[in-house]
This record gives sequence, structure tokens and C-alpha cells, in this order.
Amino acid sequence: MSEIIDESLTITHNKTKHVAQVEKDINEDVEVVCSKTEIVQVLINLIVNAAHALEEVETEHKRIIARGYTDGQYAVIEVEDNGPGIPKHIMNSISLSWIIS
Repeated sequence: MSEIIDESLTITHNKTKHVAQVEKDINEDVEVVCSKTEIVQVLINLIVNAAHALEEVETEHKRIIARGYTDGQYAVIEVEDNGPGIPKHIMNSISLSWIIS
């Protein structure tokens, strides 16, 4: 899991370095059987979207956190930021989690 998050953060570094403080929080590093390329692409999209949202915010402490942990039998990867959030009018059209089997 750490390798997937590291690769995503490395690829997005040029987009995020002038926008926000980027942190990685890995609670438990586990091996994940998945399409690494597809998961990295999803994380890249989430991180870049977070950076774009934070560009619009007038605050000093802009933050993006890529987090990985286990929840029972599942490996969980999250991207969190302290930007304005997703507008309520489009919230229902967004899938916020995927279960990969």
C-alpha cells in the first residue's frame, strides 16, 4: 500500500508543492493485490483535484493527507484535504469508495 501512495505523491509533487503541505499517514503497510496502475491513477486524480480546490482557498495552512490503513479484511486508502469540499448539488453523483475484489 505504501508503494502505491508513494508513487502517487511522487507523480503529483510538482502540482502540489506550491499549493499545500502534503503528508503521508500509513497506519499499517500491507501488500494489496490490485491493479496498481489503476489505483495510482485514481489517487493522482484525487490529489490533483484536492490541489485545485486548495488553490481557490484563502487560508495559510493548506493540507493534503494520503492515508492508508486496514479495516478488517480491507485495505483502505484515503485522500483528505482541508479545501472547500464537494458542492452539495453534485455530492449524490459521486462514488466515494470502491471495493476491489
